[in-house]
Amino acid sequence: GVGGAVARGMPGTDQDGEHLVRQLVDYADGLLSVSDSCATPVADQSAETCDVWRQLMGILGDCSEDTDGTRRLIRLLMCHAGLQLFYDRSSSTDLLKELFTIHSKVTEVKMVVKDEPHWTEVLTDVLLGFLAQPSQLWRTLCKQVYRHITSHITSDALELVIKVLDPRCKEELHGYLQLVGDDEAAAQEESTDEEEVADSVASGEERCSSTSEDDDGESDMEFEVDEEFRKEIKAALGDAALPSSEGEDIAADDDLDDEAMSKIDGALARAFQARKKSLSLKKERKDFNHQLMDFRLRVLDLVEVYIRWQSKSINSLDLILPLFRLMMSCSNESLPLANRAANIFSKKLCHAKEYPRIVGGAQQSRVFGILQQLLQAAYKVPTGGQELIMHGSMFLLKVLRSGREEATSSTEPTCRRKRKHSDGCQTYFGLIDVPAVTSLFENLLADFVTNKNSHVHHMLFAALVERYPDLGWSLSRSLTSYLPQAVNHFRRGQVCEVITSLLCQPVQLPEVKKEFMLSISKDLKCFCIDCMKSSEHEKKSKHTKPVIRLLHQLIVSCRGQAEVFDQCFNRDELLTEIHELTEIEPIKSSQAIVTECRKLVLCLNEMAANSQHRTKKSKH
Repeated sequence: GVGGAVARGMPGTDQDGEHLVRQLVDYADGLLSVSDSCATPVADQSAETCDVWRQLMGILGDCSEDTDGTRRLIRLLMCHAGLQLFYDRSSSTDLLKELFTIHSKVTEVKMVVKDEPHWTEVLTDVLLGFLAQPSQLWRTLCKQVYRHITSHITSDALELVIKVLDPRCKEELHGYLQLVGDDEAAAQEESTDEEEVADSVASGEERCSSTSEDDDGESDMEFEVDEEFRKEIKAALGDAALPSSEGEDIAADDDLDDEAMSKIDGALARAFQARKKSLSLKKERKDFNHQLMDFRLRVLDLVEVYIRWQSKSINSLDLILPLFRLMMSCSNESLPLANRAANIFSKKLCHAKEYPRIVGGAQQSRVFGILQQLLQAAYKVPTGGQELIMHGSMFLLKVLRSGREEATSSTEPTCRRKRKHSDGCQTYFGLIDVPAVTSLFENLLADFVTNKNSHVHHMLFAALVERYPDLGWSLSRSLTSYLPQAVNHFRRGQVCEVITSLLCQPVQLPEVKKEFMLSISKDLKCFCIDCMKSSEHEKKSKHTKPVIRLLHQLIVSCRGQAEVFDQCFNRDELLTEIHELTEIEPIKSSQAIVTECRKLVLCLNEMAANSQHRTKKSKH
């Protein structure tokens, strides 16, 4: 059956597909059911524990048909939780009751109560509780179970996984991790600390006056003596503190009576107690962050499983922002977590072979909202984050472009949506809102070109014009207008490279490219000529090379459009500027620039020869 197919080949099963842990549970039940058995429980089992065990065995003995293997896997969780009854009765009892409820919801066919959580939410919460435990067994088991319930996962159930990854929900994870030390234990520890600190202070004078080193005493204190702690000790000693030759403060107790010494002892005890409490909190924070990193690494297993089997679901797109925020929040101590999340984000999610096919309306707004938030983050994140934003934004544009409008009586569901540009030309953009997306990239471009301290990287624009040249041409006017406003030559050269790449890309409708060429060719030509006419100290080869390449590609693009070339270019003027440029010493010594200039001259001569040939043919 299906259940056997699910279990077959899974770890922990025999040749018949039966889970070995089930056989262990049956063996334990046989020992408990025999009155004269040689095996007896170490501790007496309560009535509640016995009832839970009997209910567990009743569910395991149910041989009703399992269509997709889900109930079989839930029973597998029950077996592992049932074995915990023998050494952790309190938590295992509550856990088994939750699994019983999940099993009944999967089994029964009934109307779902509106305020009642879906069974996948409850099961996901249980799986997260298992993953919080540092156990490889639970980690493997959770991956197996989650693999077979991904098709049932609701958006609310996926939200539970997202909250674990989201850095903004860090404080909500204490319930999963269960840090050592509740309020009662903390109070007991605090009273113990007071006694230890008092004893340490009482014996502190003897250690200070003694010239021998006491290793045991040093291990008991373990205080980090820094400038702040030294000030606290000085404030506690008050007038009794005298500066030593080494810059430390010692107590002058020759003129102090017993009452003054008692006050000093109390002040020192409070100072040491506060210091020890501070170090304890710092250690707790460090331990929590380490546990949290390990927990999130295990939860990423569920994310990877979900993306692999549910990449077509629109809910998978809700993982983009949490994964990105997780990567950006990781410190140097959390590099394994950041690398794992980046691998899932860029290679598994954004480069999935199958992706959601959305329809217009709410789904379109949902995807565009994610794109907008992702691009807004480009203003703040460093270069490493810019690459992730590039992968994410290009993936979201692919999802929007492959979408379609909702089928109505007046439209064909198989037709892709056509959007109109302001010029009346029609091109296929799917569900991409061209003006809105163009506006987002124009704002990023303005910050990149005009802000010297901008975090925005040019790879965003380079990827846009390479992957979606039709959309890139809508950005061509902004690219051209911002060229003269660049804050430095380096940014100007990067914008030139983006425009050069755009000119090289083929488009679906040549008339779209022709229209934009008519609007930007003259400005681009003027910009390139002005750069070549600039003062000699600005003519460095690394700054001039992108401009020459841009001019060359612009002329090549106009080769088949004689109208555009004749309107924008003067061949003799260009040849003169190129000749003067190659005579400048910094440019003359650059073989790369000289080669580019030669290519440009050959291109101009070829176009002139073709023009003369066309003229002769027209006369004949």
